[in-house]
Amino acid sequence: HGSIMADQAHGSHLGLLAYHSWSVGHKSRTVLARTREASRGDAMTIGDVLATLGAIVGFGACAWAISLGAALLFPTRCATARDHVRESAARTFGVGLALVASLGLFGLVLIGQAFPAAKLLGWIIELTLLTFASLGSGGLVMLVSERIRQLDASVTPYQALSRASTVVFLAALTPALGWFLFAPVILMVALGCGVRSLSLRRPVSQMG
Repeated sequence: HGSIMADQAHGSHLGLLAYHSWSVGHKSRTVLARTREASRGDAMTIGDVLATLGAIVGFGACAWAISLGAALLFPTRCATARDHVRESAARTFGVGLALVASLGLFGLVLIGQAFPAAKLLGWIIELTLLTFASLGSGGLVMLVSERIRQLDASVTPYQALSRASTVVFLAALTPALGWFLFAPVILMVALGCGVRSLSLRRPVSQMG
């Protein structure tokens, strides 16, 4: 009888050891799986950050090319926009702000509608505003390029335009300050002077 009791105790001890080993292994596998999931999550986060940075840099490069192209292709319109900014930057900013707050928001509301015709109209409004802003950005680049040539007379007109566009849009791409302050101001001013340049009437201070 004593031998049977000893065998049962020994078997129970082995069972407890086996259960403990299985429990430790299961917990280890669970921790490893969670670690792998966390690593995958970190990898996705890094990928999202890189994609966002790539999109920002790509947008900046496109904006640089558009402003430079507008100044070269439409010099008269952009010169008029430049003169309006030079005469009254505050008034030009106010015009751009009013357009964004009215037509810009209205276009976004239409784009969010389910009807295809409303979406199309919304996109037409937004693209029209962006076209005016492109003309205005050409005027801003012209203004900055003139200041550059005043500081360095050896710079050619094209070099001055290229450098001016680079300065403006690198400033807009500056984290925090550029994204939330400088870029919106550039957009409002560019849109305002782009719309005002449609009249082809230069400010009185620029005539003569």
